[in-house]
Amino acid sequence: MREKGITNIKGKPLDEVATIYKNDETPMLETYSNVERKSIIVPNSNNNLYDIHRDYDGAESPLLAREGLDKEESLRWTDEVMYGWKKAASFAQKDVKDLELESVIRYGIVTKDSINVINAVMARVGKQLDGVDDVFKVNKYDPDPKMREGFEAIAGTIHGNRVAQMLREYVSP
Repeated sequence: MREKGITNIKGKPLDEVATIYKNDETPMLETYSNVERKSIIVPNSNNNLYDIHRDYDGAESPLLAREGLDKEESLRWTDEVMYGWKKAASFAQKDVKDLELESVIRYGIVTKDSINVINAVMARVGKQLDGVDDVFKVNKYDPDPKMREGFEAIAGTIHGNRVAQMLREYVSP
């Protein structure tokens, strides 16, 4: 990166990012997969901070825009999440192709565009989050047309789009 004139990532010096990147206490992505509950929880995703390989040119937020090292070495969010799902399937001695995935729960969304869409959807359906543990759920097949529209709106954000991409790549036949 230094050869390309890149000296920091999101205001952090390269040496500091390298230390964080190598530190086992700062994962690129944290997931919890439960095949019995047919769900994946993603409480923490640090890709935009620590994936020094990824090219963020044209990113949703100008704060993320930067040149990556090598697109071939890029870690994709979809690959990381699916790795955890496959491990959970293996641990349960099941074939991932035979499993249904009903829920993907995302926490810690900080991208303003995604937050704005989520807040607009919640306002439209009259939902408020009452605490840290409160969850807002949208479903593509909800009988309420406002909830279905909310699902489509959230699916259009970078956070919803990644889940849809993962399902297309790994779950669909």
